Amino acid sequence: MKHAILSMMMAWNLIPAGLPLLAAEPPAGLEVAELSREKPVDFTREILPILRKNCLACHNARDADADLNLETPATIAKGGESGVVVVPGNANKSRLMMHVRQIEKPFMPPRRNKVSAKKLTPRQLGLIKSWIDEGAKGEVAQVAREFNWRPLPFTLKPIYTTAISPDGQYAAAGRGNQIFVYHLPTRRLAARLSDPGLAKGNPAAAVAHRDVVQSLAFSPDGQTLASGGYRVAKLWRRQSPSANELLNLLPGRETVTAIGVALGQARLVVAGSAGGVQAIDLQSTMPLWRDQVPSQAARQLAVSPSGKRVAVLFGDGRVRTWETATGERVTRESSPMATQAVAWLNEQQLVSAHPGGVIKIWAAINPSRVVNEWRPGGDITALAVLPGGGSILVGRADNTSAGQRATSQGDAESVRPMITAAGRVDIGCATEFAAA
Repeated sequence: MKHAILSMMMAWNLIPAGLPLLAAEPPAGLEVAELSREKPVDFTREILPILRKNCLACHNARDADADLNLETPATIAKGGESGVVVVPGNANKSRLMMHVRQIEKPFMPPRRNKVSAKKLTPRQLGLIKSWIDEGAKGEVAQVAREFNWRPLPFTLKPIYTTAISPDGQYAAAGRGNQIFVYHLPTRRLAARLSDPGLAKGNPAAAVAHRDVVQSLAFSPDGQTLASGGYRVAKLWRRQSPSANELLNLLPGRETVTAIGVALGQARLVVAGSAGGVQAIDLQSTMPLWRDQVPSQAARQLAVSPSGKRVAVLFGDGRVRTWETATGERVTRESSPMATQAVAWLNEQQLVSAHPGGVIKIWAAINPSRVVNEWRPGGDITALAVLPGGGSILVGRADNTSAGQRATSQGDAESVRPMITAAGRVDIGCATEFAAA
């Protein structure tokens, strides 16, 4: 029996060079949307925002990874260390398109990055493809964007910062996006600062900053206040008010009915129709203090020779006196009743006129102590004491005036009368006298 041996031989064929081992398809990469549009793609408005959000953190003029700067069409055309990345008119042959579609490494943006850049969407890829196919043209222009700022909630008024001027006169506080300045001696609101540029024609909406005020500081002279908000610092300079504003410092609708100047102390004192009395610093033009005599209109105001004290005659016929520096009452004792006119004889004594042509000299610290009293007669409406306290002039309702000489005790000696024509003031010299 013959056995047939079947020999099987395995054949190896040499594959010619250049033929692929497998007919594999190229990687698909990220999807690209097909855009249907009539206008060409605008690099500044449409491409640059995509690159700025996802690419420029690593590919800019200051920090260009692989020497590739993607900030402008011109810098993109230059390419990087591996050559050109864009073929104008052919996105499919552009390496930039391969990188952002994540077909060719390195993928852009990297899948792990520190700037939260994300892979591009189909529409974003479609815009980049269309831009390259259209020639990769364009210029970077500054695009003005309109921001609709939302106001802070009305209830959001935290105080994060305060400041006090070096002289201790003012305190500033930031409340939300507003700044309030207070005058410390009088405990009154001096100003609410607002930026006209933020009001947009609506004064009621005026604020100092768009965002919360974070810091405040006064200059060494107290004339300038610096404020800081979100990415903004502002300087506020205090402006001196006009004469009308200065006289209207009495609150409400109170009318100024009497005024006096303490020149030696650089102070102005005003009194009003509702009994308000207020001293004002002439250098800072701000109130120093304020007091009130309820329901009594001020009729006359007299400042002492040194300017350190002020006397005010009110509608009830009584005189009240204050220290001009502090606003403290010299005394709360009642002055002589039914006073018609008042003047300072010296720093410690006052002279006053009363019905029946009576004149009295009394102590400011002790009004009940009448040093002298005499009766020159007539309806006395005005008194004046010349500097030095040695001469006094008495004015009457009949347009006559006379000088008087008084002693510490007994009757005063009349000096020659001085006649004044109606509507004219004639100043005469009165005999000096020594007052106790």
